[in-house]
Amino acid sequence: MVCVRPEKAVITRSTYPSEGARMLQRFLLWAYRQVQRTGALSTAPGRAALEFAYDIYKARWEASSVTALKQFVRPGTCVVDVGANLGFFSRRFAEWVRPGGLVLAIEPEARNFESLTAMLSRRGLANVEAIRAAAAEASGMLKLHVDPCHHANHRIADAGAEVRSVTLDGILAERRWPAVSLVKIDVQGAEERVLRGASETLRRLHPALFIEVDHSALRAMNSSAERVLALVESAGYQIYRSPGHTPPCAISLQAAIEASESGAYGDFLCLYQR
Repeated sequence: MVCVRPEKAVITRSTYPSEGARMLQRFLLWAYRQVQRTGALSTAPGRAALEFAYDIYKARWEASSVTALKQFVRPGTCVVDVGANLGFFSRRFAEWVRPGGLVLAIEPEARNFESLTAMLSRRGLANVEAIRAAAAEASGMLKLHVDPCHHANHRIADAGAEVRSVTLDGILAERRWPAVSLVKIDVQGAEERVLRGASETLRRLHPALFIEVDHSALRAMNSSAERVLALVESAGYQIYRSPGHTPPCAISLQAAIEASESGAYGDFLCLYQR
């Protein structure tokens, strides 16, 4: 069951991280930088400790509603994790698509990709295909700014490490258009670029979308929350509050835009309605 009453009010706290969660995030980032200066994160034990701590933080605070996404993932289908990072979402998706399903985990940064593939191997997650690339509006080559102080803050830029770019349309066409039940997108402001490279995917497959919207990061990419959310709506999707709500409740495009432009980053669930 889905609540379809569009709301006029600003999105509730469950869509955006609470102030407590943001304070914790700032503290953990500070601690991460202090430990990084010691060189410990360059060692295998240090990297393992980082991954363990990051997983706990995501599960308990930043992405505590992740399990609510399970209702939109059908066993035997494909889930696409765009901006897979260390694999927090990918490993959960891998369990949900069984039996017979596949997860495509797209991550461009070399060290994150190494950690991602190591985690998949360690956990025996053979139903996850890791793709080292940046998802965008066109295939080719792009530059990736690598943030030395934050492993989850790498982004497409005018200068940086060269990385292959792919489109969701391209990688799914190569795989003969499998049924895709969910696409998660968290790419530090390049969300519009990912969506523009997924127009055929949205038209053909109508997957549920789980998108992080960070207005300041989008503006740095010459995009905006309004452009991302309007693009989703124009493809036939209804925007919902964070899936922590049961049932999820629809909100108006304007309410979503206003919340995005006045708050910190937040997550939106988008379901095909047409």
